[in-house]
Amino acid sequence: MSKIQLNIHIGKHDDSFYKKGRINMKIIKKTSKQLIVLLLVITMLLMAPISSYAEGSDPTTAQENVIEAASDFLEDMGMEDMADNIRNWLEDNKISIDSDMSANGTCDREGNITLKSFYVNPLSSDPLKRFKQLVALGTLLIHEKTHAHQAPEGGSLAYDVETGDWLAGYDVHSECIGPDPLEVDAYYKQILAYLDFAQKVSEEIIDVSIVGEERVAALKLKQDKIDYLIGEANRWAKILKAHNFEKANRFDYEYLTTQFTAIDNNGDLTDEQKIQAKKDLLENLINTLFIEDGFYDRARDIYEIKKGESSTNFQIPILEIVEGSVYTFELPEENGFMHITGLGNYEMEIEAFGVVVHDFAIPPVADYGYEIISPVYSLSWNATLPVEFILQIMVDESIAENAKIAAFALNRDIHENMWTILDSEYEVIGDIPYMTVTESHATMFAIVIPSPSFTDIGPEHWCYGAAERLVGQEIIDPDIILNALLPVSREKFTKYLVKGIGLELLELPIPFTDVPEDSPYFSYISTAYHYGLTRGVNATTFGYGEILSREQSITFLIRAMNWEEEALLMDEHEIDFWVDSFFDVYTEVSTWALPYMAQSIKMEIVKGYPDNTLRGKKLLTQAEVVVLIDRMMFAIKYMGR
Repeated sequence: MSKIQLNIHIGKHDDSFYKKGRINMKIIKKTSKQLIVLLLVITMLLMAPISSYAEGSDPTTAQENVIEAASDFLEDMGMEDMADNIRNWLEDNKISIDSDMSANGTCDREGNITLKSFYVNPLSSDPLKRFKQLVALGTLLIHEKTHAHQAPEGGSLAYDVETGDWLAGYDVHSECIGPDPLEVDAYYKQILAYLDFAQKVSEEIIDVSIVGEERVAALKLKQDKIDYLIGEANRWAKILKAHNFEKANRFDYEYLTTQFTAIDNNGDLTDEQKIQAKKDLLENLINTLFIEDGFYDRARDIYEIKKGESSTNFQIPILEIVEGSVYTFELPEENGFMHITGLGNYEMEIEAFGVVVHDFAIPPVADYGYEIISPVYSLSWNATLPVEFILQIMVDESIAENAKIAAFALNRDIHENMWTILDSEYEVIGDIPYMTVTESHATMFAIVIPSPSFTDIGPEHWCYGAAERLVGQEIIDPDIILNALLPVSREKFTKYLVKGIGLELLELPIPFTDVPEDSPYFSYISTAYHYGLTRGVNATTFGYGEILSREQSITFLIRAMNWEEEALLMDEHEIDFWVDSFFDVYTEVSTWALPYMAQSIKMEIVKGYPDNTLRGKKLLTQAEVVVLIDRMMFAIKYMGR
């Protein structure tokens, strides 16, 4: 009997969702109508993106019009088959919209597509903004179409990959497993689309009847479109590297963005030749992803090496499963137990319910601020539904007070490839101490203990994770005390900002007369000034020693991330879309700061306070700065800027 890996895919880019393996199990509820409804709800949740555990709604007529406009755009770009594909999706009700999902788009096992509502907002009347909107939606649909065709029940996998064999796409554990050819395939085709569009736009001929200022404007619009498309291709190549799906260091292979840079730096090529060279490169890479001994096979080999040889397999014959029974299995090396409950509630059309518990040979490392003190166990089973289980891992009594069981990549947000601390309990069974947790999703589990850098904040503090990450990346110093509630000066924030972006320090002259040349912050202020990140409070004053407000810090961040142009191009309608849900936006946020605040909310850097306020004029505390810099670094990494 084939085994199925039920490890949850949580891509860093938030663009897809998989369950791995070959499906060989059909679940039929035995009992009442109410329980059947419950099962259907569970099934829908399982098939939905893990980020929201909710099914998207049907697109409105206005949203359908935007999607149809994107299909018309793709047809104009020479992608007639893709355009027809989208129209068929709409006709067959295979596209849904979700306003709350964190992903840009997702695809389930059956090839159904869910889009984030932002992508189907009303189209702008500005021709360049409208073009960008259609490109963004069109390329997202191309990305998800690739996954729809890869889905075990939604079409065939690319090239020679066997339908249902998704083990190489097992990037939920990307840091410990390796490349994800299925995701690389979708990214490569999305990036190729940008280059196809750029080539198509460059070939467009402006009517000779258009003259004077109108012709100048038309030529500028055309060039702006080409520049945008080339920029997006390069940006997504950087994102692909940030996701580590290519894992170039594992192979004799360069990252796509590295190869793009080499093409851009080739002075012997014209702009048109550079576009073609990038297209040729991508087409060659796509064609070699799934050939024998290619990217896919090598990814499988890496997974097998990291998985190691130590595993425990259990088989429960279906005929022996009794409702209400609990089935107990021993973890490898007698380090604990796994208790499975609830199997008797279902009739299963398989011979046996199979469980695999694996002691991973090369697991992911602990998050900053924590230490793994147990083996790392990977759990899987041959079922397509969440199976409730109780996990008991042996623990040393001397550290039990601080110990917790953590699950790897259980949540889907900007920190998804990290460990989630679970609500676990300490108990003694037969004189042996255990940490115990109840879960229902298969992933990796281990016991962790805190390893704090500061004495005044612990794991329960809301900025603990961000603070430990910044210490680990040498953005802030482990000074024993964080002083989380103290306000932060402009110069200190500037230091964190420059270090967070990774700029090379400059010692160039600056026009600010209030910054002492012997100040420990001088080089950071000089660097920020010459990179255009700060303009001071006026032409000759930096504001040294002054305390930053939240809105000032957000302005700094958006400039530093190179998103200021996009922020300032927002019209009133788009700004209102992002800020209107906050009660105090028009009383506690300055008018000049609204575009920056809207952009930061759009990028999920700012989320507001629990009372649904933004408090833009509030002075910034050390804890808030730490979290903002942390989110900025994630956004830069995963947005390619």
